[in-house]
Amino acid sequence: YQRRVHGEVPGSVKALMFEAPPSPRTPLMKDTECNNLVDDTTTVDVEEALTNIGMGPIQYRMLFLCGWGVAVDAVEVMVMSFVVDPAGKEFGASDAEKGLLGAIVFLGMMVGGWSFGSASDRIGRRLTLAGTLMGSGVFGVLSAFALNFPMLIAIRFLTGVGVGGGIPVVFPYFAEFLPSASRGLWLVVLAMFFTLGQLFAACVAFIMFSLLTPTDLTWRIYLVVCGLPAVLGAIALFFFAHESPRWLLIHSSPEAAHHVLSRMATANSKPDVGTLRVTPADEERPQSVWATWKRLFSSKLRSTTFTLLVVNGTISFGWFGLFMWFPAYFSHKGVMLKNVYQDALVTTLSIIPGNLLSLWTIRISRKWTLAVCMLISAVSVGLFLVVSTELELELVSCMFSFVSAGTWNALDVMIPESYPTFARSTAFGFLTGVSRIAAILAILLNFWFLQIDASVTLFVTGSFLFVGGLAALLLKDVCGEIED
Repeated sequence: YQRRVHGEVPGSVKALMFEAPPSPRTPLMKDTECNNLVDDTTTVDVEEALTNIGMGPIQYRMLFLCGWGVAVDAVEVMVMSFVVDPAGKEFGASDAEKGLLGAIVFLGMMVGGWSFGSASDRIGRRLTLAGTLMGSGVFGVLSAFALNFPMLIAIRFLTGVGVGGGIPVVFPYFAEFLPSASRGLWLVVLAMFFTLGQLFAACVAFIMFSLLTPTDLTWRIYLVVCGLPAVLGAIALFFFAHESPRWLLIHSSPEAAHHVLSRMATANSKPDVGTLRVTPADEERPQSVWATWKRLFSSKLRSTTFTLLVVNGTISFGWFGLFMWFPAYFSHKGVMLKNVYQDALVTTLSIIPGNLLSLWTIRISRKWTLAVCMLISAVSVGLFLVVSTELELELVSCMFSFVSAGTWNALDVMIPESYPTFARSTAFGFLTGVSRIAAILAILLNFWFLQIDASVTLFVTGSFLFVGGLAALLLKDVCGEIED
């Protein structure tokens, strides 16, 4: 008050301010200091603070903002399956060039995941996620103005970099605001926004390409409509999102972490979080990107990393490789799809009950949800071998999508919970980057398999999913624990 009003501080006040011993209730304390106190009941680490705070308005706002990011990433992943044919027809592209367009997006996602996952661990979750959304949205819109097919491929690669950079950031980001008891539930709710993005892309495609009379400009307008939400999401994140308190704490900003947690407590009508205790895990962080990457293969994390590599790679090989070539495979079998856009919409809708079921199963066991869903996916792929009508095709496709929802949701929950804060986004980016390589291989190999025998595609896909399901049984069932 004296400084603000009179521009000076009396000497007696200075003595009180600067010469008194530090209070035991400062915003930050280390474990070693807490041990010297008689009453340390008001000291909490971040995990305990989040548990005491519970869920409230700020977490719901973060759910909406992060969910928006997940949804627009799903939109950009889906759009090329609807655009590749009309764009290829306009530019006179061959089947091989169309396959390259689908593969190049995943190549960009691999680069984005490896780059921005590490960037998020170093410069912050909020800015990294906002930047990747802005990049995917801007390049998504620009791809509508491509003058030729090579230009379209190049711009979609840059779009993929943005999409791939956002996915490994958004799940760890949101997880770091959640109490452990309900973390799995809310991460599955976040993952369900991916389905909403798929539904948006499928619904808009059904309206523009099926209900309305398509023109030469329809696919370009479709890309603009699907790209703009990412730009809006980036702006909203920049202005309305908080930085992760866990990230702030390990990057020497304990006061900022305490401020975020205090705002969450006030919004939830809970008492102040009290003294924020720094644990040894909070102080531990590698000094370089390369050091962080090496820690993913340390003796403590090596087994988890290798197992998740196998699981991520096999599910990506199976899911993306199968859906990319669905129409081509069934045309080889003589099953003609009357309305590809309608079939895609129905298949996407079948993901919703799978998401709802996984809300319950993941709270019981992450590992068993992942393993059982992958094994059932392998069985459903085998059923495609006996499909002979469009109705049968639709039913089996819905079954595959239904169980695949549980697989993806379990992965999205397990990865953030399996790694410490300083490496969480790096690990997510690394694992998803490898999964993009698997998706590229699946797209290219399945194109080659279709030239030999269409059934080979299904046999290879089912085998990969079966191996991934068995590998998932080797994972530790974290069930709400954060590795810190």
